[in-house]
Amino acid sequence: MGRLVLNHSSNLEGLIPILQKLAVNTNIKTITPAAISRVRGRSSKLIIRLSVKTINGYKAIARKGKTAQEVFISTELSKDELKKIIDIYNKKWLRDREFEFFGRKQMKLALNLLSFLIALLLFDIKLFSLTDNQIKKICQKEIRELTCIKNYFEKRSNLQKGNKIEIPVIPYKK
Repeated sequence: MGRLVLNHSSNLEGLIPILQKLAVNTNIKTITPAAISRVRGRSSKLIIRLSVKTINGYKAIARKGKTAQEVFISTELSKDELKKIIDIYNKKWLRDREFEFFGRKQMKLALNLLSFLIALLLFDIKLFSLTDNQIKKICQKEIRELTCIKNYFEKRSNLQKGNKIEIPVIPYKK
């Protein structure tokens, strides 16, 4: 079992848990995160790649966003064996993060859809239909009350069927 050297106060987000899992391997002696630098390209997810052979192991580059960090791995494993081990942890981390990302994305989508449906239902109830009591109350002031009620019922049924109706505009009196 190897050891993880934590001599930097800052590391890439999510790098240390992966390196701790790598250090459990018996063939790895030490793992040392080193210099952090800015890079031109952009990597949306944390990926660790082997770079060059060093005196007692390999140098790897961990990238996330526009940031890269060197990681020195002291081991007796060959480059292909170490690459396979690193790829396993890269895939596990990516899979965990994708599940987490889709969970948030789906939750946000569901919340937006639910709020839209609630607004639509509330808007629908208040806008389109008058109750029988509301129609009778409106028509009480009319001279021909029964004709008024009949007209409102007819307009309501046409509106509910999806037909166009005429709505009279009454000017406001001060």
